[in-house]
Amino acid sequence: MNVFICRTSLQLYLSKKISKKVQGTSLYIYINSSERLDENVVLKEVDFYIDLKTCKNPIYNVYKHVVGWWKLKSLLVSLNIKKIFVSSIDNILILKTFDCFQHRCEFYSFDDGFANYNYDGPYYKDLRSISYKILGFFMLQKATIFNLKENIKEHYALRPEKRNLSGNIIGVELSSDSSKGARRGVVKIFIGTVYSVYGLSSNSSVLKNLVETMDVYLPHPSEPSPIKSLKRNFLNLAEIEVLRMTEQYEEVHLYGFMSTVLINLCSIDNVFITLIETEKSPSSEILNGFVNEVITINVEK
Repeated sequence: MNVFICRTSLQLYLSKKISKKVQGTSLYIYINSSERLDENVVLKEVDFYIDLKTCKNPIYNVYKHVVGWWKLKSLLVSLNIKKIFVSSIDNILILKTFDCFQHRCEFYSFDDGFANYNYDGPYYKDLRSISYKILGFFMLQKATIFNLKENIKEHYALRPEKRNLSGNIIGVELSSDSSKGARRGVVKIFIGTVYSVYGLSSNSSVLKNLVETMDVYLPHPSEPSPIKSLKRNFLNLAEIEVLRMTEQYEEVHLYGFMSTVLINLCSIDNVFITLIETEKSPSSEILNGFVNEVITINVEK
């Protein structure tokens, strides 16, 4: 049996694509930390669900992680597992899984999005916070991200030409189910994000004014207060929405901050990217050669 441990809708979408490439039956586990995600919606897509929504009480957070790990371990020891596929390699439950099962299972990894290509980020450098280390201490965590990376057999990547968690990289593609037909005109799409990361809020007037000029707004699933309300299914990813539009329009103009979505779509012929930056923006080196314009926003607005 193959087990996929996921923490985002993109990870779950990719895991279902990867499962078609590997032999054996697959089981999907979802570890949820998002307050905005409806448990009942997730349960329709996965086989096992772990609630890790955090709160301000650190003792309660430790308790939830201990209970979550007990549930996860109890499930895994009851199964005849050959391969375990993981994505968020900095997650403590995933590292605990590696601690306990590295000698009886093979470990594989797949893209988490921008984190895989941010070479100054936590997947490549030790950026653990004090609270993370304290949680790891109470969880009796022994393995590190780097221990796990050394034992990854293969990595499934959206950008197989780029450096990643393993030297053995297999490409996996996003695809659209839409049938191709006659294309028409131009569409402008704004890709939402968690604006606090960039020192902004969704109430920023400059953001609202920019969004109002767009044809489509696709909010980030973790955006606490979306600028516009747009209902989408759990696995109806922004990437899939954009791919459908590339088949309907001659030109698709994407506007957004550095994100997984832009990385995944930047090499498509009729996609044109306008990158939005603030003084807190991460490196956009991976998009070199694909960005058509850069807009800088003042975080005070």
